[in-house]
Amino acid sequence: MVQYFKPADTNTEKLEQVEAALRESELRFRAIFNQTFQFMGLMKPDGTLVEANQTAFEFGG
Repeated sequence: MVQYFKPADTNTEKLEQVEAALRESELRFRAIFNQTFQFMGLMKPDGTLVEANQTAFEFGG
């Protein structure tokens, strides 16, 4: 049987505002991350490379 839970806060307008702000923040981060001339990367605590910026890819091939 599938049960559906109603969220405590059903203010969808507020949720949409928060999601829009998150998308805008992500776009700003991506722009800075990919347009810098320094090598940048995101790594997990164990040292696994998750993502590298465009400069690193261009240098490394």
